[in-house]
Amino acid sequence: MTLNTDVVDGVPVFWLDLPGPLAAELIFRAGVRDETFMTAGITHLAEHLIMAQASDGRDATNAMVEPSMTTFSTSGRPETVVAFLSALCAAISSPSFERLPVEKKVLEAEGGSVVNPAVSRHLRRRFGVRSLGLTDVAPHGLRLIDEEAVRNHIRTYFTQQNAVLVLSGPPPQDLRLLLPSGEPRTPAPAPRVDLPYPMWFEQDGPQLSLSFELPVLSDVETEGVFLLSSLIRRTVIHELRHSRGWIYEVDIEPVLDIDGRGILCVLTDPPAHHVDDVLAGLLRILRSMSERGPSTLDIEDSVRELQEYLDDPGNAMDEAIAAARNHLMNYPALTAIEKMELVHRVAPETCKRVLTLLEETLVVGMPEGCFPVDESLVAEHARHYPAIRGERFRRGLRGAVTGVPARAQLVVGDAGVSFSDGVYCSILWNDVEVLEELEPGLITLTSSTGLSIDLSATWFSQGSRAIQMIREKVPTAKVIRAE
Repeated sequence: MTLNTDVVDGVPVFWLDLPGPLAAELIFRAGVRDETFMTAGITHLAEHLIMAQASDGRDATNAMVEPSMTTFSTSGRPETVVAFLSALCAAISSPSFERLPVEKKVLEAEGGSVVNPAVSRHLRRRFGVRSLGLTDVAPHGLRLIDEEAVRNHIRTYFTQQNAVLVLSGPPPQDLRLLLPSGEPRTPAPAPRVDLPYPMWFEQDGPQLSLSFELPVLSDVETEGVFLLSSLIRRTVIHELRHSRGWIYEVDIEPVLDIDGRGILCVLTDPPAHHVDDVLAGLLRILRSMSERGPSTLDIEDSVRELQEYLDDPGNAMDEAIAAARNHLMNYPALTAIEKMELVHRVAPETCKRVLTLLEETLVVGMPEGCFPVDESLVAEHARHYPAIRGERFRRGLRGAVTGVPARAQLVVGDAGVSFSDGVYCSILWNDVEVLEELEPGLITLTSSTGLSIDLSATWFSQGSRAIQMIREKVPTAKVIRAE
């Protein structure tokens, strides 16, 4: 299927010539990664306000926010699609904020995550609570986001230069995309957090997961990531499900960043008594592919599967959308033919290179209540924490009654705060991202690296003074108070 390109009112258009109703996706390079902890949810809020203004509720319309993209979609007769896209552009150009209080409540009720929650846990540990790590941040400050903040967000990201349209058919002659002018918003590379690899952490759910970094990739190696993901999944299903019966499903999720690097996440679902068996099996499979690479025959099988997928007309729209997204991220916008040309160049050595950082960047997410028997894995609390000098607050009587360990100690100093209850953690004031006041005397302090310290005034002698000292060190703009 030929992928055609055009431009309408300055907006690139990728279109096919498929039968049936006209499908359209207007995609903006705006997502969760473009927010901060304090503005978490603002892109989703903007999307809700735009849709409330543009859609009458009866249209076949939808919208979605992802880590790096926001998509508005519709399908139907050409005139219906044209009318919706026109209304959408008008809502973006002149947004109404009448529904702002209501849509905030809708978002609080909606909940959910833009990626698999297990993946978001890995992203938070690798990137902190900035950029891609914001996928693991709930919109606690949503009620503080005002009309002007949303207006500026729309004005910055929902523009002609930051959009692309995908159509399943030729652009209708009366199609208009009158969007505000702006600038392309290719995201900056996400800075990594310094972690003690190979590291493990305890998840708040039953999944077993692992992730590792991908090196800077060429175009061929990028296609090798997706091919390798298919090969890993097939091997894991064969060895750990069909042969052993230890798992039911496995997902392989690549997350590619703008600097050519990325993360590969492996997620699966063993019962508690087989967690260590499955972890050992996953690492054995990955290490084997890293050392020897997959066989040429396995690669040929995967290439054949991909060719069958691309040859299916039902998947043509997905490939057009992928090309459009690549365009927004400043990657090559590949046609199916160009994609296959790269895939045919993937070799065992390509796959081995994709896996070169497996050992030195491995992070394992253990199911809740499980601990690894593999002693080479370093616990998350072994991360480096700077020593804090300052006033010490020890456990008080009420803290003892509520179960606070006898050796618990809080230190509040000029450089930051530290807390130890057998496990030491510290946060520098310069790294504080937010202070959440959950109730009087109960706070959570979160750093840009993703660390959080929960503290209660009732735990310590003179605890109220300690909490007040912490409040005075954190700028008001970084404080969220419970209603």
